[in-house]
Parts: sequence; C-alpha cells; structure tokens
Amino acid sequence: MIPGGVNSPVRAFRSVGGTPFFTKSANGARLTTADDQELVDFVLTGGPAIHGHNDPDIRAAIREAMSHRGFWLLNLGFLACGFQLAFVATHLPAYLLDKGMRPVDAVTGLAIIACTNIFGTYYCGLLGERYRRKNLLAAIYLVRTAAMALF
Repeated sequence: MIPGGVNSPVRAFRSVGGTPFFTKSANGARLTTADDQELVDFVLTGGPAIHGHNDPDIRAAIREAMSHRGFWLLNLGFLACGFQLAFVATHLPAYLLDKGMRPVDAVTGLAIIACTNIFGTYYCGLLGERYRRKNLLAAIYLVRTAAMALF
C-alpha cells in the first residue's frame, strides 16, 4: 500500500500539515481507509479516475486488453523504449565523462540524440503511410534493442 494511493498526495498532505491515509478499498467516488473511515474522493486523481474507482466497464476493458496478444506486445515495446531512453539519459553523460570528454560534450551527445529523435519521428510517420505501422514499430524496437545489446 502507498499512502494516499499514489506518491504525489503524500507530498501534498505534507505541504498542508495533513496526514496521508492508506486506502483499503475504493468504489466510485468513495474510499475506505485502512482504519475504516469512509471518504469521498473529490479529486479523483486529478482526472485519470474521472469514472471513479473500480468502474466495472473499465475493469472489463482492462481484462479484455490483457487477454489480447497485441496489448502485451505493444507494452513490451514500450518497456524496451522506456528502458532505452532512461538508460541512455542516465548513463551516456557519465560514460562520456569517464572516457575523458568534457561535460558540455556529454550534454551535446544527449541533445544530438533528442534532435535525431525529432527527425526520426517525422520520417517514421512518412514510412507509416507506406508500410504496416505495427511492423515498422517492431522493426524499430528490434533494431534499438539489438544496438543496446551490442553496445
């Protein structure tokens, strides 16, 4: 359990002198805390839970998505992409510094990657009109993963 359900409310409670609560269950706009207080969630996570908590239609849609092979393949691609971006952003500057490069060179390396991503996104959009997008996306993730593995 995370106090308040997500991490952000913990900081928000602290900033106004409040005490975070632990959510035991939630349904619609009502929350039950670990000490059995019933609360009305007026914030609804700032928008993502606009349908309330534990909505049966949303639960059914999630169950349906999780049973679909494409859902898992897409999320595997997102995992590979997120890992690669986080890995590069975290480790590339330190790696370049370890190799004797100046800090400005390490930051420039990240800037070059970011600019390349802008052009890559544009050209992949064009390619997406000529080729099946799912095959194109799979090829991009495969090449990126191979490049990371070879490095």
